[in-house]
Amino acid sequence: MHSSINHLDELACKDLHRNNKSRVNYMNLVRKLYDITNNNGIVLISDCTRYTIWSLLGLKNPLSPSINYEIHQSPKT
Repeated sequence: MHSSINHLDELACKDLHRNNKSRVNYMNLVRKLYDITNNNGIVLISDCTRYTIWSLLGLKNPLSPSINYEIHQSPKT
């Protein structure tokens, strides 16, 4: 799941760090992924962080201006 973990539920992902209901919704999605994975299967999930040089400067990324980095969470979250 390359560059997609933050897009399973964008509304929930946006405030995972401050909203328990959003965390529960997201954990339910992850549980569903776990449930449909084969017994010996591996799910590799990745995405980018919400912090880029552009966002830190308060600018839109000129290379990908349509990406809403606000919904992306840090790996710690």
